Amino acid sequence: MVAGILIGLAILIASGSYFYRQNRILSKNINSLNQKIAELSVSPLPEASPAQLAPHSPSPVTTTKPVIVAPLERALKVAAFLVIGATEDQKKNGKAKAGNVNMTDSELITHIALELDKDPAKLVQGEVAIAGILAEESKRKSQPAQNYPSNCYSNFIGETLYTHCY
Repeated sequence: MVAGILIGLAILIASGSYFYRQNRILSKNINSLNQKIAELSVSPLPEASPAQLAPHSPSPVTTTKPVIVAPLERALKVAAFLVIGATEDQKKNGKAKAGNVNMTDSELITHIALELDKDPAKLVQGEVAIAGILAEESKRKSQPAQNYPSNCYSNFIGETLYTHCY
């Protein structure tokens, strides 16, 4: 019984460390995505001087600041989970649907996250699916790999020990 408790405790610790590692990987991916988003920000164009304007231009040229759209952190987590767990063929199909087969995985994550931001129902479905997957993995890892017999008895015949379990 003590051995069963120790085995259960070891499995619990191992599964906890697995989820900790997965969370660290996901956090690193989100941090690198946030860094790339910051790097991709474009500075606004300088204002045009009257000398630079064409003489036939009836109105002055105005510049607009580019609008940088960043997905929600929740959407990034769902998108990163999907891309990290996807096969290479699934990633290629996703990139083709996004319109750029040469995009990086980080760009694919950002694209998926932006799509999830547009549809809150899909975002919630993704979060629920991830919670289900993680719960199933935790449940599967916490169960013993084999079904051990519950009733055993041993007998010595001569100097040999025979054990029978059912």
